[in-house]
Amino acid sequence: MNLRDVLTGLRFKRTSLLENRSAKAKEAISLARPFGQPVSTKSEGVRLPSNAAYRVEWVYWRETLGEFGIELRHISRRGYASLHRDKQILIRVDTGRWHVQRMTVGGWETIAGDWGPKSLRGYLAKNGPPPHPLFREEIAVLLEATSAACQHATEPVRG
Repeated sequence: MNLRDVLTGLRFKRTSLLENRSAKAKEAISLARPFGQPVSTKSEGVRLPSNAAYRVEWVYWRETLGEFGIELRHISRRGYASLHRDKQILIRVDTGRWHVQRMTVGGWETIAGDWGPKSLRGYLAKNGPPPHPLFREEIAVLLEATSAACQHATEPVRG
């Protein structure tokens, strides 16, 4: 074996290694090609619920909380309102579910929950914030008027 044979053998090995690497690289590229192609995101026949339907639902929730002087904020299908310094109301309009959470040392603790604005109104009537001082006089006047009307309605008719 002479020097020429050794050099020829080395060139052959180098060439075969490069060809082998090239073949492996081409195979890797062909396998990866489907992952690099854009995926069609069009959904045929699938419709997402309209946000317009949720807007109507938010009106009911806003009115319910507004009766107690609580401001509702919402993003898409989720709403929240601050009840006290350490309590908040969370609402999911798509399910109609609400729950009240209280801040604790370990995080937020759920203390009440149900479905629908009517049940939330009942909860707030029992556990909601006290009426604002400006509304206390209006409430007192309404209670007096209501009790006077009830007394007038229960008096026997004379004549």
